[in-house]
Amino acid sequence: MEEGTMTRTPDAWAAEAARMPLAFAQVREDPRLDLELAGDLPPGSTVVMIASGGETAACLGRLPLHLHLVDMNPAQIALSRLKWQLAEEGDAVAAMELLGHAPLSPEKRWHLLGGRLEKLKLPREIFGPE
Repeated sequence: MEEGTMTRTPDAWAAEAARMPLAFAQVREDPRLDLELAGDLPPGSTVVMIASGGETAACLGRLPLHLHLVDMNPAQIALSRLKWQLAEEGDAVAAMELLGHAPLSPEKRWHLLGGRLEKLKLPREIFGPE
């Protein structure tokens, strides 16, 4: 590649990641504004939002609202459902391990994830191959 020019092909890891079903495993959204706005709604109001990485939805799920998540990518809906399930259980350590924020062997993570996906009636390959 000549100095000052950029390659027109992505790195191999980027090309492989682009082929995976899950586009956003974690997003750096700040749900505080959404929580403030939604908190002003009357109880029982309906909120429709993009699922994305599921963090904001998990926060809004604590409010007395009817929350509807939409996303063009089924893997994002699945991830949001998984994070919702983890939030309901309230075991922060287990959630951090499963989501890759704390140490856990890949074998154990796939085993635990498989059980959770089965409980949610989701296919094991929803996020990509093992």
